[in-house]
Amino acid sequence: MPRTCIFRPSLLSGPRKEERLGEKIGLVVGSVLGPLLGKYRPIHADQVAAAMVRAAELDLPSGVIESAEMRKWGQTPFTADR
Repeated sequence: MPRTCIFRPSLLSGPRKEERLGEKIGLVVGSVLGPLLGKYRPIHADQVAAAMVRAAELDLPSGVIESAEMRKWGQTPFTADR
């Protein structure tokens, strides 16, 4: 049965090709204040990818998946053959 899962991560961390000053500042603040930021705490892009794979495996109904839920599913970083 077709379904749509919308993933809404907070600020993504991880390697990037381009440098963005605002994101760097956000990541530094996020790493220091992480526990206080709740759902706005930065999440690593590998965790988001792992959560996407896990969501497909779980055959979830359509809906929105927030960062906190992605963190639970994406504990093991996703690695793909590139």
